[in-house]
Amino acid sequence: APASATRRICGITVSFRTEPSFYNRYLEASAAADVVSRLTDGRLIRIDRTTDIVEPGLAERWTRSDNGLTYTLALRRDVRFSDGQPFTSADVLFSARVLYDPGVNSTLAAATLVHGKPLVFAAPDPWTVTVTMPAPFAPGLRLLDNLPILPRHKLEAAFSENRLREVIAAIPAFQ
Repeated sequence: APASATRRICGITVSFRTEPSFYNRYLEASAAADVVSRLTDGRLIRIDRTTDIVEPGLAERWTRSDNGLTYTLALRRDVRFSDGQPFTSADVLFSARVLYDPGVNSTLAAATLVHGKPLVFAAPDPWTVTVTMPAPFAPGLRLLDNLPILPRHKLEAAFSENRLREVIAAIPAFQ
């Protein structure tokens, strides 16, 4: 058929037994919030649920240090948030700050600790992130499959004013 006659329809239909209270996975641990987050939020890496292989996400590749504690991730340069702003290492560092901030009390924090200690994130440039484990940890980068990346440019002001929970709580769940 000619291109003008071809129409592509895309969509996802999901059935939930419960609705998430927030769109933000940092604040809700329900299965519904996790599904919504996995469909809408980017992560540095992802785990293929069929093969159990770690695959690139927002990080296109990575290397591991000789001691196995530090991973250096090269970020994809072609990624933009839905409002057109570019994704950079600043968004990863912001997401890590929110993750471990006691005022936020993130539901994801406990799932991203190694021997009770947080991961250490650094950014030597806008396209590189290092993640250092506080101790040897066999799953390694698999922890990052739990970490949705937040848009720093949209949420940092609210976070700095200790209003992040209030801002996120004001976003309605499914209507």
